[in-house]
This record gives sequence, structure tokens and C-alpha cells, in this order.
Amino acid sequence: MLALTMALIDNDDDKELFRQMFNKYKKRIFSVAYHFLSSEALAEEATQETFFRLAKNFCAVRQLEGDALEGYIIITAKHTAIGTYRREKKHTSIALQDGAELADSDFSAFERADIRAAIESLGTNDREVLYLYYSLGLGHREAGKALGISAAAASKRAQYARARLRKQLEGGDRK
Repeated sequence: MLALTMALIDNDDDKELFRQMFNKYKKRIFSVAYHFLSSEALAEEATQETFFRLAKNFCAVRQLEGDALEGYIIITAKHTAIGTYRREKKHTSIALQDGAELADSDFSAFERADIRAAIESLGTNDREVLYLYYSLGLGHREAGKALGISAAAASKRAQYARARLRKQLEGGDRK
């Protein structure tokens, strides 16, 4: 995930500064996120999203030093964790093609396991693009930049990834 995040930073010197910042603050950010979320998986997700946000605004972040930098990072981690908590609390809905919605609570543990398995069976490129679109909420341009491809290519990659996921969920690749 660090490689995807660092793709948002253009300058090699800035990439090295970001890498140092990542190594220095990753445990602290995880700790802040875990405090709000009480889940290692959600705290890891919030930690990744925090670093993504920091990379997106790195022009401003690199200007900060010392306590100002640490404060900014911790506040960003806190706000990201709160946002993650709110998204989880809503039981993210899945819009169906006919316009109906299913809440996460409408799925049995078995069905959720099938969905998780279908996602895990996808290739790395498919999982990455779906993560950028659906977990981080990026648009075509931002996802393309993070992946090092054009916005149109990111859009197509997401379209193909969704089609492959749909095929997996419908049992198209099962024997």
C-alpha cells in the first residue's frame, strides 16, 4: 500500500521524506485509529487511509515541522478513524442494479465469507483498483494517478474488476 500512496508524490526527495514520516508515525497512527475503532482490521484500514490523505496533501505537510507536523498527523488520523467508524456504523449499503439496497446486516456470515473469498480470488490489480474506488472513495483521476495510469485506464480497470467480481459471485469460475 505504501507504493500506491507514494505514487501520489512526484519528487524523489519528497518520496524519501514521506517514507521517513511513514516509518516514524505508522505505529502512532495505528494506535490512534485502534483507540477509536477497537478493531485491528479497521485500524489498519484507517492507518492506510491516513497515509493516503497525507500523501495527497504532501505539499502542505512537508512544510510542517516538529510538534506542528505531529499534531497535524495525529488529527488527520483521528478524523480518518472517526470517518471509518461512521462508515462501518452505517452498515455500508450495496446498490443493486434494480435500485434496491441491501444493508451489510442482510447478509449471513456465510454470504459475507463468499464475498470476501471472491474479492481475495481477484488479481492484485483488481483488488487495488476496487480498494481505491470503494474503500478510499477516489475518483477516476485520483485512482489513475495512484496507479500510475490515466483516468480512462483506471475507469476501465475498475469496470473489468467489477465484472470479474460479479462473475466470481455468480459462480462463473467455480467447478
